[in-house]
Amino acid sequence: MAALFSLGKHRDESLTLIARAAAIEPNRSDLVMLQAQMCRKLGHCDPEPIELRLRQLDPGNGEGRMGDLTRATASGDEGAASAALAEISRSDRIDMYYTTLIARLTRAAANTKSLSIGDADVIVIGYLAAEPIFGYSAASKR
Repeated sequence: MAALFSLGKHRDESLTLIARAAAIEPNRSDLVMLQAQMCRKLGHCDPEPIELRLRQLDPGNGEGRMGDLTRATASGDEGAASAALAEISRSDRIDMYYTTLIARLTRAAANTKSLSIGDADVIVIGYLAAEPIFGYSAASKR
């Protein structure tokens, strides 16, 4: 929760906090996905090992390939972009874990006793909704 909330003013701390959370809860694919998104957004780390971890945790989720698609599209590599789309098309689903993140982060924020559950819910949804969904822009242009 702190990693997401610190994106606006303490961007460098966000990566440290989300990496710590993912290390504490290594089997939570929602945290790994959020870590990969923050890494891609902030650009101070290599997202590929994080995306690989997401694919290992949730192999049926095409979200683990969105970084490949984004990078291939940005570099103009049509072959790599087509390969990434082919991998995504074979996935069972594309799950951004938003519902899971909203539920878990809202509870965590409310447990601090500084926010009501309703206020925490609104804030968490607002933060998640304000973040770009990597890969969707690249996929929509194909």
